[in-house]
Amino acid sequence: MHITDSTLEKAVFRILREHELEAYASMPFREMQGLWAYTGLRQGDLRDALRIMFDRNYIDFENTGNGLSVVVTPQGYRHARDSELHVGSLIRDTRDKVTLHRASKRYHLPVHGPARQEMQRQQDKLEVNAP
Repeated sequence: MHITDSTLEKAVFRILREHELEAYASMPFREMQGLWAYTGLRQGDLRDALRIMFDRNYIDFENTGNGLSVVVTPQGYRHARDSELHVGSLIRDTRDKVTLHRASKRYHLPVHGPARQEMQRQQDKLEVNAP
């Protein structure tokens, strides 16, 4: 499965939209981690997604007394809103949604070792041959 930056971005924006977060709204990082599990993507992908979105100034981080929170920037809020309406991104959006759907359906692989690599190769073969 090929996970692109836009796939990761869509997964975070989906979580933020489902919780109706607007500009300057925040979500505790621990809550984001818990919700991320439902995307089917790996926890390491969350780190990458947040880095990408931070680099693009879509989110910021805030350290409160309760721990780290993810904060939606005004630019991130505008991008999330505009990307929903942009017809030109339809093909990319569809591809990302299919990738996220497939990721949510895949079985979880062992964390380390040769067994993981073999299972990943088998899974990749299945996905390549899928219609």
